[in-house]
Amino acid sequence: MSRALEGVMLAIAVVFAACVYARPSFAGDGADATSSRQLFIDQRRLPEDAGNANQPPPPPGNGDEARKAEEQRKLDELAAKLKAQEEELATREAAARKKLEELKRLSAEEEVKRKEDEEQLRAREAEAQKQVEEAKRLADEARSKLQEDLKNQLERKANSDSSSPAVSPAIGNSTEKNADAPAQLEPRATLTVPAIALTCPDATVAVEPLPGGRSKIAVHSPCRHGQGVNMQYGPLVIGRTFDDKGDAEFIADMFLGPDAKTGVSLADGQQQRLQLVTGDLDEVTKVAVIWDAPVDLNLHAFEYAAMQGEPGDVWSGAPRDAAVASELVTKDGRGHGFMSSVSDGKAAGPKAEVFTFWHGKQPSRGVIAMALDYETRGTNPNGDTCGSGRYAQVPIEVIVRETSGAVTRQNGLIASVPCGQTLSSEARYQTGIVPDIRIHNAH
Repeated sequence: MSRALEGVMLAIAVVFAACVYARPSFAGDGADATSSRQLFIDQRRLPEDAGNANQPPPPPGNGDEARKAEEQRKLDELAAKLKAQEEELATREAAARKKLEELKRLSAEEEVKRKEDEEQLRAREAEAQKQVEEAKRLADEARSKLQEDLKNQLERKANSDSSSPAVSPAIGNSTEKNADAPAQLEPRATLTVPAIALTCPDATVAVEPLPGGRSKIAVHSPCRHGQGVNMQYGPLVIGRTFDDKGDAEFIADMFLGPDAKTGVSLADGQQQRLQLVTGDLDEVTKVAVIWDAPVDLNLHAFEYAAMQGEPGDVWSGAPRDAAVASELVTKDGRGHGFMSSVSDGKAAGPKAEVFTFWHGKQPSRGVIAMALDYETRGTNPNGDTCGSGRYAQVPIEVIVRETSGAVTRQNGLIASVPCGQTLSSEARYQTGIVPDIRIHNAH
């Protein structure tokens, strides 16, 4: 039964295939069998894309718009980036211009300050010169007066000597004789001092170098013992008195260099200009504080992070000397210093405290912190040193001479503080008013 069914199905398939093969001729269009066979296309052998051949093409321009949109996006990003860079450059340029203007302003202020410092220095030197000229004038007047007195006394003595033989026989009582005695003795007593002053030769002055950028000035004048003698160095005038042997010594601390105006003036008006010797001045840095007020200021140098009161705190209360500082430099190779000049503020005229720093032999870098203490004011301000007191504010001048020989000068002011208010250590020891010493050893 199954075989019969299979046979029937096969026969039906053959008939159906024959009909399909013959179908073009049934259409009646006159085409032959060959052309009919050429129209038969096996869809299975077509390329995969052939199935899409009849599909409508994509709308023109969609790809171009996407490409243009992408290009526009990139252009926008580049424009934004360029704009940001321009803004950054403009900001930098503005900052640079601002810095340049600030530098110009500071330079102008520094120039004005330098001129003011020069004017103050000239004023001080002029004042010192005026004092010297005044002393000379007074000495000349005193000399003229002494000479006139000497002349008058010599005339009186001559008259007294010529008249005494005729008068003495007529003198009949001791009262008149005693009355004449003082007139005869007074010239003899007063003749000696003027004669020494008028015949005293010029003083001899010797200059020799001292360690630490200083010069020793020795003045010798035996006939002027007990008289005063002054030494001027820059704005400072230091007074001494000749000892019994006629000797007086000074130390010039050369914080302005060896060529600063230096001289010696005597009480009788004689003056001598001096040229100091450099010595080891170019091996040290000097920091000087100058002031006029009659107060005590203490300059402090804190070596290698030393604290107040420690061995590295160098000041007038622990000044160290040149020999000790030199020995320390030799011992550890680092720089060390000493107080080459100190003042208690009691002397008249300008006063100075000077710290001298010997640079070490080993290459090193660092800072020697400097501070200024208003000792007279102390920790508990009162009286004239605070509030609106006369010395509540103290003008100072700070002078720094480097090993290169460069000298910088700047004016400063110790500000007033309220009276009765206890000062902290930071407020008392002012660290910003005096510049620190920068160590840049290249030895």
